[in-house]
Amino acid sequence: MRIGLRTIKTGIAVALAILIAPLLKIDNPFFVVISALIAMQPTVSDSWKTGMNRLLGTSLGSAIGLAFVLMSPGNPLVTGAGIIALISIMNHLKLQDSIVMASIVFAGVFFNAEGQYIDFAFRKLMDTSLGISIALVINFSIYPPVYHQKAFVSVEKALKEILGTIIEMLEILLGEHEKDLAQLDDRLKELSHRLQQSEKMLQLQIKDEKLMSYGSMHSREMLDTVNQAKVILQHLHPILQILNKDIHLRVVDPVREAMQKNKGLLKELEPMVPENCAKNNKLQRAFSFILSDIQETKNWFIFNAEHSNFPVDDVISLLVLLYNLEEIISIYCSILQES
Repeated sequence: MRIGLRTIKTGIAVALAILIAPLLKIDNPFFVVISALIAMQPTVSDSWKTGMNRLLGTSLGSAIGLAFVLMSPGNPLVTGAGIIALISIMNHLKLQDSIVMASIVFAGVFFNAEGQYIDFAFRKLMDTSLGISIALVINFSIYPPVYHQKAFVSVEKALKEILGTIIEMLEILLGEHEKDLAQLDDRLKELSHRLQQSEKMLQLQIKDEKLMSYGSMHSREMLDTVNQAKVILQHLHPILQILNKDIHLRVVDPVREAMQKNKGLLKELEPMVPENCAKNNKLQRAFSFILSDIQETKNWFIFNAEHSNFPVDDVISLLVLLYNLEEIISIYCSILQES
């Protein structure tokens, strides 16, 4: 069983809350501990936002509880009316996540204050502030959440695997590779899942506005790369479906030389992607050449009369394949230029 860093930090925050409470003459650290638990979030900015919402909820619960208890302490109808008012105000202020805690504070003012209503309400605010402060300090000072590095490595690996998948698809088209489309489909699903996880990590990182760089890219720029890679996967799925149809090799023969050349060049470039892409002019020129060659191949099929000798469905399938391959390489070129 793996214990996550956030779990450890939560335990430290709770322990500190219990240790500090007696030093500040807090007899019952319950609200301090609860506030620390709630405020310990995946990012520092989330901790701040959740903590502030919690503090607002406590403030409203205390204030409204105080207002209603002074009308008639312990009166069931007044208590019910106060809860209705509190929840309505919280909903209006879009503080739904803090309704439960605000209601607990409201009930505490009514039933645990023992006549010291103002003092009780004030102490709950102090308890909440202390718990939130402890969570913020712990979350920020002890290995603050950093997601971008793991996401960047994952995206780099995905880009390489996408290129390897394109090469394998071309080899299948040229009859050089054993067809295992189920495995290719599983790989595309795994790549899609990995990109989604990277996207989530980068979005968490951006929340903290720590656009720390990795190489020459920042979190927002890498998030754009993730979105582009997801578009590449969308173009790979039609190619997979076309390969499942078995395009006759004689339809491929007129463009075999061009396809072989492109496949060989992609294979040569695969180990170089995507490290130092922007600085590698050879890499960018090679991808531009591949793109130009694919466009010429596609135009040959469109304008050359020889294609009339081939089955129409196979010609259309090959054109669709070339179109999607062209889009994939175009996006790849864009990624390299932005790296």
